[in-house]
Amino acid sequence: MTRADIILIFTLAALAVFLVPLTHVTVSQRLNDAVTLTSPYGNTVINDSGNVSRPIYVQGSEGVVVFEATKEGIEVVRSSCQDQLCVEAGILSSVNPIVCAPNGVGAFLVDNDGGFDAVSR
Repeated sequence: MTRADIILIFTLAALAVFLVPLTHVTVSQRLNDAVTLTSPYGNTVINDSGNVSRPIYVQGSEGVVVFEATKEGIEVVRSSCQDQLCVEAGILSSVNPIVCAPNGVGAFLVDNDGGFDAVSR
């Protein structure tokens, strides 16, 4: 291993340490995004998820899934499913939708800007 390799490794490690906190800001729920909660019984769109901390109850096919809406975002705090993977999923973000497969319940971010998120030719 040469001296240049060691410098490259330390440089990449330093960049990773400084850039990882910035990625949380870019992928977390933005204020102009709405949250769509889906269930076997229909969809609900929430536009003011960060204004007041409150529970949101969604009826699934096997029971109720309870979401908590706070300033930080929306997360599942309780579910009737056995595995509880949706509870462990954390806070909803654009790269981390929350899905409770046994109940058929999901939470997804929807861009309120009305613009395209991708364009192909």
